[in-house]
Amino acid sequence: MMKKEKVLLIFCVVAVFAFLFAIFVYFNIGSNRLVDCRGEIKSIIYNESDNSYYIKVQGNFDGPTYLIKASKRTPVKNVIGGKMTIDSIHVGNTISVNYRGKWRDSDTPLVAKSITFEQE
Repeated sequence: MMKKEKVLLIFCVVAVFAFLFAIFVYFNIGSNRLVDCRGEIKSIIYNESDNSYYIKVQGNFDGPTYLIKASKRTPVKNVIGGKMTIDSIHVGNTISVNYRGKWRDSDTPLVAKSITFEQE
């Protein structure tokens, strides 16, 4: 009886770790391949009180307008993967943004996870 209980306990522990690992991979690695929004920057406003940039992005093909909140630590890269800073993007540029949260309306800021600079 004791041997069967040990095997069952080990199986349960391994199953729990496998489940937690799968959840970690899904939320951290798999989600990075998706783009939450892509469009042209309409305005960039720096707010000194919370050290954040508020970027209005008009979605491609007359899509919705997104309000993106980003900080100086938000990863910014160009299409080929080169690192950039948030100061290097300007009104009129096309960017892709991965953000946290769910888009509800154009007045609700979404926190940027990463920004990809597409073109000028």
